[in-house]
Amino acid sequence: MVRGVRRAWMDQLRGAAILAVLLLHAQLVADGLTGEGPAVLRAVNTELAPVRMPLLVALSGMLVGRSLAKGRRRHVRGKLEALAWPYLVWGVLDVAHVLVDTAVTGAPVPWAWLPRLAYDPSTYLWFLGYLLVFHLAVTPLGGLARTLALPVVWVLAGLAADGSQLQALLELFRWFLLGDLLWRAGLQHLDPGPAVPGAAGRLLGHLGIHSVVYYVCHLLAMVYAARLLVALDLRDPWLLTALLVVVPLVLGRVLVAARSRSRWADALFVWPASSRRGGAPGTPTRGAVVRPPSTIRA
Repeated sequence: MVRGVRRAWMDQLRGAAILAVLLLHAQLVADGLTGEGPAVLRAVNTELAPVRMPLLVALSGMLVGRSLAKGRRRHVRGKLEALAWPYLVWGVLDVAHVLVDTAVTGAPVPWAWLPRLAYDPSTYLWFLGYLLVFHLAVTPLGGLARTLALPVVWVLAGLAADGSQLQALLELFRWFLLGDLLWRAGLQHLDPGPAVPGAAGRLLGHLGIHSVVYYVCHLLAMVYAARLLVALDLRDPWLLTALLVVVPLVLGRVLVAARSRSRWADALFVWPASSRRGGAPGTPTRGAVVRPPSTIRA
């Protein structure tokens, strides 16, 4: 989040949304291993579905005005460095993971899927691609134009074909524009402090501040942790799901700490030249075969 507008409640809301994404993907991976996990967990994830990604998008939209105020060129450069770069880095890692899987299992290589990474994100990293599109789309627009664009996008989302990629894009874009409008309409003056006190609040705030780190690393960590747990014959759905949430939390914490000590670790999440300019680090099968990250969306 941009310095000068950091709000504890925003960090905690973002952290809660990231935690919801982890819970969803942990349940999907665990279901792939155990057949069918706890019904109550699936019910919780179903209830969270209308909130998870719209909340993350709206929170990003709240900051677009301040970013644009620095100049359009700086805005675009910043989004390329902080969104396109980690999408590229972790997209390569995801592709490598899928190719290794196909080589080991003898499955056909999904060549038709690979080019889509450039224009139709189909991996769990799709969210970064969407955010980049949203930021680029509003770059030439002033505040009034962004306000007027909101009802237009809302109508277009309703007219788009049900279940289409265009509909998904437009539905989230309207939340991005709504977040921007709400911020300009008065939320920028709201600073009630942390929404959640104590250790839980600190955890959510940490996840929110470092959301990109946890988002890009979580599913790969879950997949390989799940394979290890299956090899150890651990198949209890509740315990398996809990461990699949804990593993990326631990890995993410290690990577956050590494970013502050190593420019190479920081380069996993932001364009290296950005750090040299002074940017501060930290600123969605069968048997034992887990579905690859590319098949899972939030």
